[in-house]
Amino acid sequence: QDGPIDAIEIDPFQSPWRMRPMQGSASSAPAPAPAGPAHIVLEEQPAIVAGAADFKGRVARFEKELLQRALADHRFNQRATAEALGLTYDQLRHALKRHELLQVGG
Repeated sequence: QDGPIDAIEIDPFQSPWRMRPMQGSASSAPAPAPAGPAHIVLEEQPAIVAGAADFKGRVARFEKELLQRALADHRFNQRATAEALGLTYDQLRHALKRHELLQVGG
């Protein structure tokens, strides 16, 4: 290792911890931190781990809702919606079919 570690990356989907900036009053203040990069405190998060099927279902519902909102925001213009979402037209059409949001004959 070449030098001190300035930051730690924690994947929130793989860790029960969340980061927050250090805070505290004189009575609850942690030991003084050395000068340098900002320090963090890790707090335990409530367990939100779900089974794979539940996770996939939640992601699918989120994706469908995102597609519906984006379509409405762009007056159902699929090309404008695809561009706004950073998708190709074909990728958008595939997602619309997958979520049964594509009109028959469309």
